[in-house]
Amino acid sequence: MTKQILRQQMEQLLYTVKEQEAKISSNAGNKLNITVEAGTTKEGLAVYAEDEGEIILHNSNINVVGGSAGVAAYDANTKIDLTGAKIKI
Repeated sequence: MTKQILRQQMEQLLYTVKEQEAKISSNAGNKLNITVEAGTTKEGLAVYAEDEGEIILHNSNINVVGGSAGVAAYDANTKIDLTGAKIKI
């Protein structure tokens, strides 16, 4: 799968979550690996939620290479649950 296709899928997923105040969760545990390589932009971000969205990524592995942040939540009542997760920036 190309980076362009992955980016399009992520943009659609983020749009869907934002519009429906949805909840994203994973039960993959430590088998879920999220890696972002920001390159020279220094703007990489692995997990983002807003507008009362909720993301649950228990025991996941998040790795941001050259980015600015690993996780960000914006707006009141927006939640990101990273219980047991490992974040490397």
